[in-house]
Amino acid sequence: MKIYTCIICLFLIFCVLQIQPFEIITMKSYYIHQENKQRGPDESITGKTDVAGKKWKTFLAVLALIGAAYLIIKLKQSESNTPVLETVNMPLKISQKFKEEVRKKEIANPISYLKVKMNWRKNLIGETVLEGTLYNTAPLANFKDPVLLVTWLSKTNTSMGTNRYPLYEYLGAGKSIKYKLKVKAPSKISDAKVSVESATTIQ
Repeated sequence: MKIYTCIICLFLIFCVLQIQPFEIITMKSYYIHQENKQRGPDESITGKTDVAGKKWKTFLAVLALIGAAYLIIKLKQSESNTPVLETVNMPLKISQKFKEEVRKKEIANPISYLKVKMNWRKNLIGETVLEGTLYNTAPLANFKDPVLLVTWLSKTNTSMGTNRYPLYEYLGAGKSIKYKLKVKAPSKISDAKVSVESATTIQ
């Protein structure tokens, strides 16, 4: 932006410099024309004045262009000397602050980031086997010791009781673990559903 502003200013100055000599030459030409009438054709000095005016105009134009080029180079040098670390560190600071805010949100509510899938079956000796996968969808927070809440359902989908089963495992950010539990379920159950009741945050 500074460079563009400087170029515009110099362009305007250049235009002024172009106009002023022209006005001066015009005024001189008028007086010289009057003088030439009195002197006669042999004593005319108009040609000499026009040549001098053109040279003066060209000199000022070249000087203005040199000045513009010099200022542009100086502006570019000053911009290149701006500390690079400040430019690089600014996005880094914003990124770190954003990550910290996200992590605080995750550790404040672990259940929102822990997802569980489960299948269940009866084995040959009558035990109920619970198998599945537990996922940590949090990109930053780490958890441990999640507690599964299993609800036993009747054939009418009515709750027949609940049991809590802690899994003493680490669950890193974005990771998953498989689990297998052999438990004693109420008799005559038709189905079971599972959810994560709680988990401990690893600081």
